[in-house]
Amino acid sequence: MKRPSEDLLNEFYELAELNEENRLEAVKRFLENKEFITHKSYVLERLIQGLSSSRAGSRLGFSTLLTLLLKEYHTKISIEEIFKIVDEKLDLTKPDASDFAIAQHLVYLSISSSEAYQKSLPKIVARQLKLIETFPFLKFSITQSLVDLCSTLDEEVFSNQIFPFLKEKLCKKLSQLEPEEFLLIMGAKDRFGELLSKESKLVTKSGKFHLKEAHFSIFIEKLKHTESVGRLPMALAILQVGRENQAFERVYQEVVEKYAIEGDEVKTVERYLTLSKDLIFSVEISPNEINTIFSEKLVIFMRKYAHRSDPKFRFAQPLIESVLSSAETRILSSDFPATNILQILERLDLVENGNFDTKVGIPAKKFTEILIGQLDEKSMKKFLKKAFLPDSWSIHRCISAFPQLSPKIKMELILGSARFETKSEGYFNVLCAFIESMFDVKFHHKKFSMVVVKEEDEKVLREVANQLGFEVEAEGKFSRLTLLPIILRLLALAAYLPDDGVQYIKDAEEAELCLKTMNYGVFIDLLVSILTRRQKVHKAIVYYAFYLVHDNLKRSHLKQILEVIGKSDKEISGEADEEDMEDDEFAPITEEDLIEVKKKRKTANDNDEEEQESEDDVESEDDSDEEELVIKPELVKDIKKALGKAALPTNVKEVDDDLDMDDEALLKLDDALAEAFRKHTATHRRLLKEDTRIFRAKLFDLVTIYFSLATIEKLLPLFPTLLELSNKCNKNKTPELSAKISALITNLTSQKKQSVPEQSILKCLNKIQKLAEDLETHETRLVAGKMVAFLLHLSIDEEPTFSKHVRGWLDILLNAYMVETQKHNTYGDILLAVFQRYPDRLVKYLPSLIEYGFNKDIGYPKKIDALQYTSCFMRKDLKRSTDPKIQKLFLAAAKTLATDLHRLLDTLQNKFAKEDKAHKHHLAKALQLLSNFAHFASDLYKETLKKGLPTSKVEELLVLLQPLKSAVQNEFEGLKFENFVKRLHQRLYQ
Repeated sequence: MKRPSEDLLNEFYELAELNEENRLEAVKRFLENKEFITHKSYVLERLIQGLSSSRAGSRLGFSTLLTLLLKEYHTKISIEEIFKIVDEKLDLTKPDASDFAIAQHLVYLSISSSEAYQKSLPKIVARQLKLIETFPFLKFSITQSLVDLCSTLDEEVFSNQIFPFLKEKLCKKLSQLEPEEFLLIMGAKDRFGELLSKESKLVTKSGKFHLKEAHFSIFIEKLKHTESVGRLPMALAILQVGRENQAFERVYQEVVEKYAIEGDEVKTVERYLTLSKDLIFSVEISPNEINTIFSEKLVIFMRKYAHRSDPKFRFAQPLIESVLSSAETRILSSDFPATNILQILERLDLVENGNFDTKVGIPAKKFTEILIGQLDEKSMKKFLKKAFLPDSWSIHRCISAFPQLSPKIKMELILGSARFETKSEGYFNVLCAFIESMFDVKFHHKKFSMVVVKEEDEKVLREVANQLGFEVEAEGKFSRLTLLPIILRLLALAAYLPDDGVQYIKDAEEAELCLKTMNYGVFIDLLVSILTRRQKVHKAIVYYAFYLVHDNLKRSHLKQILEVIGKSDKEISGEADEEDMEDDEFAPITEEDLIEVKKKRKTANDNDEEEQESEDDVESEDDSDEEELVIKPELVKDIKKALGKAALPTNVKEVDDDLDMDDEALLKLDDALAEAFRKHTATHRRLLKEDTRIFRAKLFDLVTIYFSLATIEKLLPLFPTLLELSNKCNKNKTPELSAKISALITNLTSQKKQSVPEQSILKCLNKIQKLAEDLETHETRLVAGKMVAFLLHLSIDEEPTFSKHVRGWLDILLNAYMVETQKHNTYGDILLAVFQRYPDRLVKYLPSLIEYGFNKDIGYPKKIDALQYTSCFMRKDLKRSTDPKIQKLFLAAAKTLATDLHRLLDTLQNKFAKEDKAHKHHLAKALQLLSNFAHFASDLYKETLKKGLPTSKVEELLVLLQPLKSAVQNEFEGLKFENFVKRLHQRLYQ
């Protein structure tokens, strides 16, 4: 037999691919290859034998191709030829022939599926039934294939060709039927009911299964004797019997559910949950039937075994989650009636006081919330009648679905939460979440876009206000701001702490007064005070209100916000030291005071044991005279403040009269003392720090909103204030705010350029220059540099440079930094930012910077900075520029660099000692500048730059520059000294 081509043989490997798409492509190519006809026998043998392989996707690919080949070439492939190959290549008499049995079954499936060998169906059925006898593990698969086959046959073919082989298996009493035989009769009865009714009393002429009372126990036995692989088909078939006889619920409860929950506890948990999951997921089960399966018994079962710590039941939680996941899939992927969803939801809420999600559910995916989200308006109204319970867990589940609800339902939820008789933190938080979801605050890449409130949501809030009798008036232009006092009054109504309720009312009244006679300073203070509260709703309504008034705000109003941001943690939290306290009143307790107190306690105590303990304490104090007892004055102050009148002044040794206090006063005193000590714990300090961080971030969002919307001209006066704040934040080790300020300036740079008066730019530059003298951290100076670079950007006129006055300002700044020696060391980072940003517009500074870099009268740190500024100009486009002015500047710079560098290198061996680190650092920077200058430079520049080196030989350079080795390696981490020198030489001479 001639061997097929390599192309055809390679396709067999592709047929075994796990990837479905690759397999199908291989099948397509195989069918298009006409070489198959020539090598028909080889291909058939290879495909049939390959079905016995469990490798990757071989059975899937081979069976698919075999089916299609038989369908297309059935006239050239006889059934006898197929059977011959099967019997030879898949010999079932060999030991461990299970894989061969599977392969034979797949071959017969391919023959049946091809629909090309109808006359041979009896032989195929006979062979399949024989496989069941020898290899029982295939019985359910073969049975299903026979059911599928029957569904394609007409009654005559089934009656004459197939039924004779099946009659013995189907025409028995129910108790005598094997599980697979029951499945077979259930699969055939619908099409051939009249034929089967003549031979079996189980089926009527119409194809209906005749259900009797005695069948219930028999069905349970059938399920018990069904292997796990056939458990689901068997359960579905039994439930089909119940469905046909209008007894689905009874059959499920008395057969399927009863079978699942009886027996060993561990096995029962696995069986019941697995079967429930599979039945719910099955498309054969209708929504009404899912309600039956999702029974009270199942809910109790899931609650009982959820999150069990017993190792025996650790498998239960994943199974419970899979049950819920199956139910979710069915509910979301089909037209599941809302009435059915409501029934399941009510069942979950009634069992064991509800709160199913907390007890059972998956934290990231709460099942009852998903159900609520699928309710229609009618079902939602029914649900809400029972949802307002003393505990807020039930109504809390509506939060995620709230944005999609109808206005009427939203109104009912808000009113119900606000009016609920028993005030609680839970209901207050729910109301906050409802309202917060109505506001869509949009930030994009740290830039504010807008705050959106849907028109229908605005109407809902106003209608709620009308129903509650809130009368809020405002000037026409502030009409939309009336939502602020409305929401504050709603929160007051739901507040669970009396003081909070009073404060919300005060805030609402203040907001209403502002809306009548607007005072923006007072209004900003109000918004800031609202932001101190934790719930997100406060942030949403403040952002909304601020967004509406931002266009009317002045610089002073933004400074109010920035001043609060700059306060210390204690100042923000209200724990700052009170200045009006008398120093002696809160003097620290001394060691002598403590000993005196212990002596008095010892004298007053009659108990011998306590007396002995007191004496031991005094002795312990005496023994530790050398140790200094340190008590924080702040703690003493807080304790005395908590004690109030009960506090003993430190200058009083004895009190004659006892202080009379009732039980209520003593309880309050306990709470006050606990709070005083709590304020000084590490946990409290950590929480305080976190709270103030969040508060500052919210306040800074207001600044971001303003910077995103206001004109540049209105923003410039705020730059110095922001710079001061950045400096303060970096000093206080809160760099995240400084980073936010830097991001603000970056966002401004990305905006479309706006026209700003030059006077405003210069005024801002001068203020930044003055502030820069006192900037203490590098990070703040970088912020200042960004600000200056942005201001220079604003000053660019029609020429490719800056305005005359701005260039004059930059000249003064550069001269002040390089020449003057007092107060101006902080200018360096600002200059670096400017030269990095605009080298193309500041080329005229290039020769001057080179001169500064080698000026004998300037210190090495500044000379190194000058060389760093010069490096900013070493761009390829500038060095290759054909502009005569630019070429002249670069040539002058090259001459200065070469002359000064050559002078320094000539004296290198004699001048530098080991300790001259600054000198060596400077020279290393100069050599790096020379290398960068030469890179991509024109020959004109290179000829001049070469004069900077005393020698043109790389070996001599390595020796000459050896004293700079450590400086080079420290300056350029990861770059070896030898490579540095060779690269320098290469750029100059190659």
